[in-house]
Amino acid sequence: MRTRHDPAKQMVQAVLWDLDGTLVQSEHLHLELEREVLASFGVEIEAEAYRAYVGTTTRAAFTHLLGLADRGDRVEAALEMKRRLAPDRIIQRSLPTRGVEEVLRDIPMRTHRFALVTSAERYVAEGLLERFGWSWRFEIVVTANDVDRPKPDPQPYRLAAERLGIAPERTLAVEDAPNGIRSARSAGCHVAALPGTFGPESLGEAHFTLSNLGAVIGLLGVLG
Repeated sequence: MRTRHDPAKQMVQAVLWDLDGTLVQSEHLHLELEREVLASFGVEIEAEAYRAYVGTTTRAAFTHLLGLADRGDRVEAALEMKRRLAPDRIIQRSLPTRGVEEVLRDIPMRTHRFALVTSAERYVAEGLLERFGWSWRFEIVVTANDVDRPKPDPQPYRLAAERLGIAPERTLAVEDAPNGIRSARSAGCHVAALPGTFGPESLGEAHFTLSNLGAVIGLLGVLG
């Protein structure tokens, strides 16, 4: 007898989670550190202007901004500086988003598989998962180190779905930034936006807007 949890009947079989700004409150820490690193290489940018790069990779942001300043040869040095400072400035200072523990616990592994799809480098993603004890829940982790074309390109979400062996239209992506929403939508995922890093008015490309992280549980019930 088939049950409501039969994968053949489920509309959504996997949740593809963004990390920074979604599962953990860390976007402001990345922004602060990256602006400091850029300033040390002679590139000053206001916090509001730098928000346009939220959701894409540090490499992409540094390559563009240092290139505009004719400092493109300093990209690797800038990235290395961030790597050196990130464990203390980002990994140790990030806080879990309210409700995340309940969501990770209350969505059964037998009904929905989880993947992490982040623009952070792998050392940040794995450091945060280890710090909060979440590694057990994520079957697949796609980071900036795994893709040639970061968010807003669809490659990160397509790769996560491919590695799970699930069609993108059978996944729900949970994102906090316009670049991530565009990436997931272009990949063919259902997309839920979590306001916080950006207000709801900036997240209108998502299919759904969440009131809080715990609302993912109810949304999965609706989506099957």
